[in-house]
Amino acid sequence: MKNTLALQAPSRTRRALRILKAMKGHYRDGLSNKALAALINDSPANISRTLPFLLEEGMIERRLNGNYALSEQLIEIALAFFDETERAQIKMAERHGRCVASSSKP
Repeated sequence: MKNTLALQAPSRTRRALRILKAMKGHYRDGLSNKALAALINDSPANISRTLPFLLEEGMIERRLNGNYALSEQLIEIALAFFDETERAQIKMAERHGRCVASSSKP
């Protein structure tokens, strides 16, 4: 069964998400427009139309070499998510420990 919601997403939005995924692992030097186009199998012209949207929203930044990379703001979002999930895992482990301890009492 196909996800019809994904099919309804505007093409620029989907392209922006593919660009962000392609940038993973390229934080230090970034990627050129041409490299991004090749990685997501799209035209450099389409990439050029989408990059300003990502720059304006603070999701990417331009490196001194002219390439594009994930922004510190996006990395902060990812780190906040990691911290939140880590806290949730700690709470779940504590609850699990209490359940195990109370179930082992005679």
